[in-house]
Amino acid sequence: MQTQPITERVKDINDILAIAGKTMEQVTAGCEDEQEEGNRLAKLIAKVYNEDVVLDPMNTDQWKYFPWPRIDPESGFGLSYPVCDRWASTTTVGVRLCFHRPELAIDAFKKCPEVYAKLLIR
Repeated sequence: MQTQPITERVKDINDILAIAGKTMEQVTAGCEDEQEEGNRLAKLIAKVYNEDVVLDPMNTDQWKYFPWPRIDPESGFGLSYPVCDRWASTTTVGVRLCFHRPELAIDAFKKCPEVYAKLLIR
């Protein structure tokens, strides 16, 4: 039984792979592009960080968090999603990439930013 919190056991993507018992080659085998590679790695990161917690996509009472990077203001553009309504909600991130606590999402992004950079549309 592991007594250390997951945030202390993970320092980078290599720790994620070790905890999951996988190699980078196993996870990224057959990937057609960098975005697909990023998606597979992001799913593995979320699975490792969430440990035994399974997120239910149909449970609207269960909060789900994703590390959404801020676009660099020097890039000359910004992104926004201006839809807001009290009776509807939407997401552009699948539950398999989400975390059950916000501090896990923040920690994962800080320790594996190269993975989340691969998910950005180019």
